[in-house]
Amino acid sequence: MFHHSQYGNSRTGVNEAWQKCHHLNFQFVFYEGLKADIMAKLEKLNEFLSTNLSQKQLLYVAKYTEFNEMAGPDSLVGPKTEDNPQYSQEVVRQEGGFFRKGEVGNWKEKLTLDQVHKIDKWKK
Repeated sequence: MFHHSQYGNSRTGVNEAWQKCHHLNFQFVFYEGLKADIMAKLEKLNEFLSTNLSQKQLLYVAKYTEFNEMAGPDSLVGPKTEDNPQYSQEVVRQEGGFFRKGEVGNWKEKLTLDQVHKIDKWKK
C-alpha cells in the first residue's frame, strides 16, 4: 500500500498528515472530491491559501490539472523512457506509469480485501 521512493517511505508522510487532518492550518484534498467538483475544491483551496486567484486563473488551474493533461505525452515529468529518472521503469511496466486511469475507485482493482480493511481501519 505504501511505497518507498527516493524521497522516503510514503507511510511516514501520510501518517503525519493524517494526525493533523483537523488542524485549521491543514487542508486534505482528495481525488474523489476534485473529480466531483473541481471548481468548488479549487475555490476552497484558493481561500485557504489566500492566493486570491481570479475565476479565470482558477479555470486555468482546473484545465492544467486535468488527468489527461497531466498524464499526457507532454507532461511536466517528460516521456516514460528508460533514460528519464522521473519514472520507475518497474512502475511503467506494471502500471503504465505514475498516472494510471484517473478513475475514482480504481484502487479497488489493485488492492486485496485485506489491504482495503487496513485502510478503512487506519482512516477511522
